[in-house]
Amino acid sequence: MADRQQVNFILDALMFLVLSLMAGIGFLMHFVLLTGRERWLKYGRNVDLRLFGWDRHDWGALHYYLALTFLVLLATHIVLHWHLLPRLFARAVPHARTRKVVLWVFLFLALIFLYFPFLFTPEVRG
Repeated sequence: MADRQQVNFILDALMFLVLSLMAGIGFLMHFVLLTGRERWLKYGRNVDLRLFGWDRHDWGALHYYLALTFLVLLATHIVLHWHLLPRLFARAVPHARTRKVVLWVFLFLALIFLYFPFLFTPEVRG
């Protein structure tokens, strides 16, 4: 069995690679596989843009699954470092009452950010 430092290094390396790939695919979708409006502006018509046989939606699906993978790796990272978090948090926010408020605000924002996409219904046109 690998020791704790090796596990942390492998986990951190995987997180870095997954995040780098996510960023690269995000740049690819933004700058290369353009949206419909941007394709009209650049090419004068709605062309079909693909890279390695994949269109913007295929790359977007991969981007989504990488994001889920990153969240699992991040949660694992937090669990493995859980024993450090209270001390680091206490050092960063020395007053107990302020620490409690910061913690609740942080948790509330995290839940809102995760639940955000489910709060709205898209506008249907046409």
